[in-house]
Amino acid sequence: MDYEDGRRRTPVHQSGALWLQARLGDRVFRFQELTGGLAGELAVVAASTIAFQATSLLVQLLLARMLGPRDYGDWSLLLVAATYLSYLQLGVSNAMNREIPFCIGAGELERVERIRAIALSGTVLGAILGVVALLLLPRAWFGAGTTVGVLAATALFVVASQLWTYVVTYLQSMRRFGSFSWVQGGLAVATLCIALPAARRWGVSGAMLGLAIAYAGASWIGWVVGGIRSRPRFNLREWVALVRVGLPIMLVGIGYAVLTTIDRWVIREYLGSAAVGLYSFQTRLVSVSVLLCGLVASLMYPRMAELWGRTRDVRHLRHLIYVQVGLSLGLTAAAAIMMLLVLPWAIPRFWPEYAPSLVFLPVMILGMTFLPLCAVFGVVLNVVDRQVPYLLVQVLVIGVGAALSITVTRATRSLTGTAAAAAATYGLYLLLLIAMSVVVLQRLPQRGVDPGET
Repeated sequence: MDYEDGRRRTPVHQSGALWLQARLGDRVFRFQELTGGLAGELAVVAASTIAFQATSLLVQLLLARMLGPRDYGDWSLLLVAATYLSYLQLGVSNAMNREIPFCIGAGELERVERIRAIALSGTVLGAILGVVALLLLPRAWFGAGTTVGVLAATALFVVASQLWTYVVTYLQSMRRFGSFSWVQGGLAVATLCIALPAARRWGVSGAMLGLAIAYAGASWIGWVVGGIRSRPRFNLREWVALVRVGLPIMLVGIGYAVLTTIDRWVIREYLGSAAVGLYSFQTRLVSVSVLLCGLVASLMYPRMAELWGRTRDVRHLRHLIYVQVGLSLGLTAAAAIMMLLVLPWAIPRFWPEYAPSLVFLPVMILGMTFLPLCAVFGVVLNVVDRQVPYLLVQVLVIGVGAALSITVTRATRSLTGTAAAAAATYGLYLLLLIAMSVVVLQRLPQRGVDPGET
C-alpha cells in the first residue's frame, strides 16, 4: 500500500529498523569516512613512535647520568637554542605541511611539486642562517662549559635537524606514515649507537656531534625509503607566497617554544646550570605524554587540512576534533598514572643525583597534562588559517607566564615554585585556546561541500 504522493509505505516491523539505520548508520558511515584509515595509520605510527620515544628517553637518561646535572643543563640549553634557530627558515616547512594536503583536497595537484622544491630551497637557506646566527651568539648564554668544539658540533646539528624537518614534513604531508616510521626507527637506532658512545668519549660536544650524525643518517633513510625526488628550486615570488602562509604558523610554533622553555632560561639566570639540569631531566620524563599526543596531532593535521580544503565545512572538522580530544585525554591520563607510580621508585635507585627533582614532580605532571589538549585546539586554528588570534593568545600567555615565572622563582628560590608557575601558565593557555577556538568555529561556514561529492 502506497501513500497518496506515491511513496511506498514501509511495513511497521521494518520501519523502526530503517529509521535507526538512517539515523545511526549515516552517522557511523560519515564518521568512518572522515576518519577512514586512521586506526591503521595510528597503529603503525604509534608502534614506531613508542619505540623511538622509548629509545630517545633511554638516551636522555643515560646522557644525564654521564654528563651530570651541570653539563646536562648546558646541553639542554643548546638544544633549546637549536630549536629557536630552526625558525630562521621562515615557516616554509610549516607552509608545506599545510598547503600540500590542502592542495590535494582541493584538486590542485600541479602546485604540490612546486611547493616541495621551494620548501627545500627555504630549508637550505634557513640552515645556513641558523649556523651563522649560532656562531654570532654570546658563548656565555649556554654555560661556562660551552667551547668552540661544542658550538661547532651544535652548528652541524642545526643543519642536520633542518634536513630532518623537511623529510618528516614531506612524508607527513603526503600521509606516508609507513616511511615516516622507518625514519623514526632509523633515528632511534642511530642515536643509541652513535650519540651515546660519542658523549662518553667527548662529553657535551660528543653528544651533540653524535646527534647531528644520527639526524643526518635518518634523513637520508627517509629520502630513500620515502622516494623523495625533490630538488632545490628558488623562485622569489613563490617563496614569498609560501612564507606568507607558513610564517604565521611558524610564529605560533615560536610562541609555543618560548612558552614551554622560558622557565629554563629563568632558572639558568636565578638558580644556575645544575638547577637547569635537574629541571630539564624531570621535564624530559614528564613530557612523554606530550610526545605521545604529538603523534596523534601529526596524523590529524594533514587529514584535517585535506578535509577543510575539500569541504570548507566546520561540521566535518568537529568529528575529528572529538577524536583527537579523546585520544589525547586517554594517552595523557595513562602516561600521568604511569609516571606517578614509576618515577618515585626509579629515580633514587638509578639517578640518585637527580632525586631532588622528585619534590616538584606532581606539580610538573599537572602542568604537562594541559599541553596535549592545547595542541588539539592549536591544530584547529592552524587548519582554518586563523593564526592571528592564535598568536594573540600566545603573546598574552607568554607575557603572563614570564612575569609569573620570574616573580615566583625569585621569591621562592626553588624549582617547585617555577614548576607551579609553569603549570598555572599552561592552564591559562588551554582555557584561552578553547575559548578562541569556539569563537572562531562559530563564525566559520557551517555547511560546505559533502566529502562524497568531490
